[in-house]
Amino acid sequence: MNATALAFDAQGTLYVSSRYDGMVYQSTPNGNLSVYVEGMGVATGIAFDGEGNLYVGDRSGTIFKISPNRQIFVFATLEPSIAAYHLTFGPDDYLYVTGPTTSSFDCVHRISREGEVEVFYRGLGRPQGLAFDEEGRLYVAASISVQRLGAAPSMPTMAEVSAVLRDERTARS
Repeated sequence: MNATALAFDAQGTLYVSSRYDGMVYQSTPNGNLSVYVEGMGVATGIAFDGEGNLYVGDRSGTIFKISPNRQIFVFATLEPSIAAYHLTFGPDDYLYVTGPTTSSFDCVHRISREGEVEVFYRGLGRPQGLAFDEEGRLYVAASISVQRLGAAPSMPTMAEVSAVLRDERTARS
């Protein structure tokens, strides 16, 4: 196993993706692992929605949706990543995804419940992990720094994002 991402379900059970074998494992409280699902290519980022569905990013660009009874569906498709997809759900119930490439102008994607993909923000170098704070602001780890991108559910304009990033750079100086 090559542990790539971690996620807890609503009952507090830990799940671990492995890009080595394309599986997602379920961990017991004493640390025993069992295969939860398999057959998803190079399984990377994972996240649960409020209905107990597990989402898994495959490096080829496929985002899989696994129902609570372990049925696997293709949920959305993005461009391939050279590393791993990172997933989190926002307060607007959209799935937010980063997938670093060799570009210094990568995106944060936002995917609706219906699997419709849109660009939430473009212009990050190798974006990795991402998380929302209690006020709905998205933070993304991207090449050298952490960027705060604004609040969901409304998409910020480029001017708003630029202003936030400029203010944060000024505050650090």
